[in-house]
Amino acid sequence: MSVLRKLGLVPKQDEFFRLLNKQAANSRAGADRLIRLLENYDDPELGEKELHAIEHHGDELVHDVMNLLNETFLTPIDREDIHALASRLDDVIDLVHEVAEHLVMYRIRTIRPEAVQLARLICATTEQICAAVASIGAGRDVGRQYWVEINRLENEGDHISKSAIARLFDEDLPPLDVIKWKDVLERLEAAIDASEDVANVLESIELKNG
Repeated sequence: MSVLRKLGLVPKQDEFFRLLNKQAANSRAGADRLIRLLENYDDPELGEKELHAIEHHGDELVHDVMNLLNETFLTPIDREDIHALASRLDDVIDLVHEVAEHLVMYRIRTIRPEAVQLARLICATTEQICAAVASIGAGRDVGRQYWVEINRLENEGDHISKSAIARLFDEDLPPLDVIKWKDVLERLEAAIDASEDVANVLESIELKNG
C-alpha cells in the first residue's frame, strides 16, 4: 500500500481536504482582517500589508493543491472539482485584498457605513464556507444549509451594494469620490459573489457524490 501511495495510485484524501480546509480558513482570516480594518480605520497601509500576506499565503495553498493534483493519480473527488474549488476559494481572498489595496491607492480616509455592512457579510459568507468545506462528503442534506445561507447573504449584499451606489449619486460628492467609492463597493460585492461561486462548486460536488 505504501508503494502505491508513493506512486500516487491511492487517493490522498486527507491531504486534499486538509489543504482545502486551510484555504477556507485563510479566506475567513482575510475577511476578519478586512472588517477590523474598516471598523478601526486608522492605519489602512498596515491593513493592506497584512491582507497582502494573507493573500500570498492563499496563493501558496493553491499551488500546493495543484502540485498535489499533478502528483496524484486517483483523487477523492473529481479532479476538475478540486481544481475549481481551490480556484474559487482563492478568488475570495484575492478580492478581499483588492478592497484594501484600492482603499490605499485611492487615499480614502473615511469609511462609508455600507462598506462595513458588506465586509460583515463577507465574514458571514466565509464562515459558512469553512463549515461547508469541512462537511464535504457528508451529503447534500448537510451541505444545503450552507449553500442556502450563502445565497441569502449574497442577495442581501446585492441589495446593500445597489442602494449604496445609488446613494453616491444622490449626495453632493466630488465626481472622483463617486468613482472611487463605486469601485470599492463593487469589489466588496464581488467578494460576496465569489463566496457564492464557492457554494455552487460545493453543491455540484455533493450532487455528484451524494
